[in-house]
Amino acid sequence: MVGACGGETPDAVPDSGRAARRACRVGLEDSLFIERRVAATSNAQQVSKIVRILHEMGHEPASPAEARAMPGLKGGDRVEF
Repeated sequence: MVGACGGETPDAVPDSGRAARRACRVGLEDSLFIERRVAATSNAQQVSKIVRILHEMGHEPASPAEARAMPGLKGGDRVEF
């Protein structure tokens, strides 16, 4: 299952550890917050946090290509923009 790891409101506290055991995505388009009542400053800040959590749990994050393949998304070479 692929889902966002963050919350949509300042009061939402993501359970990133539990979410990291399944496929999840992070980014400002999914959540504006990095922690309770603290706005994230960038997508990179959110990615860094989930990568740190994954490493602490003994997991390695997927590469961009692996992540695109999980939900069956097209790569940049397969879209007609």
